[in-house]
Amino acid sequence: MDKKMVYRPDLAEDATEFCPLCGAPVAPEEKSEPEAIPAQPETAPRTVEELLALCASFEADPAAYHFYIGEDEKDAVGYGLFVDEFGDYVFYHNHRNQQRSIRYKGRDEAYAVGELYRRMKEARVFYRPVSRQEEGGERRHHHSHSGRSGRQRRKARRIRWAVAIGAAVVVCCVAAVVLRWRALQPKDGYYHCQGRYYYLQQHQWYAYDSVMDNWEKTDANPTIVANHQAYYRSIYYWEGSPVSDFRDSGYYDSGNVDVDVDVTGEPITDPNL
Repeated sequence: MDKKMVYRPDLAEDATEFCPLCGAPVAPEEKSEPEAIPAQPETAPRTVEELLALCASFEADPAAYHFYIGEDEKDAVGYGLFVDEFGDYVFYHNHRNQQRSIRYKGRDEAYAVGELYRRMKEARVFYRPVSRQEEGGERRHHHSHSGRSGRQRRKARRIRWAVAIGAAVVVCCVAAVVLRWRALQPKDGYYHCQGRYYYLQQHQWYAYDSVMDNWEKTDANPTIVANHQAYYRSIYYWEGSPVSDFRDSGYYDSGNVDVDVDVTGEPITDPNL
């Protein structure tokens, strides 16, 4: 029988074909490579609970990728799965044109979940980067922000519109109340009540003294205030009236006079003053 030895580098470092010790042919020991461990295939979920658990294990937010598990999302674009009132599993796709396609509707939960899971894998929802601890925070923040671009952003926009419309309504109501209140207040100008003449300027009343032929400050006449439209004459002085022109008195302030005009734009005067 032919000799055959196992090659031993510690005894025959320079040997090439024959061992210098025994003369047997050198047979280098075959080194066995460790078997590569195949990657274990990811077990496909068959129920909604298993799909949610898988998302939780990857710390993935499905809504950030436009997937809605257990939600009948009508506003956002993406895929979703929910159980309707008849107990059927509904797998749908919301398009960008606000149309919806029902991809499956039935009692086969595993099939519906599998269809949604397949599209989630294509969107790399379950992708876990190597340096997740270093860049995971930024990615999660980005995904969370992206998720807000859907339903939450539209909800915030609707709230802002509602607040703006409500504020506009309040402003209009306040303006209407102020205008109504102002319309009910006596206007600046000449008044004639109970045989005596009065003048109102910036909430201050003046009464005409026919004996002294001048104007003096006075308190508001309750009769005029209660029915001021009946006693109002004009903002302008009419030549030939039995009173002196208030503008010649020391009380007249030309910078604080409200001038009434009619529909033609001309000042209102009363020839009966």
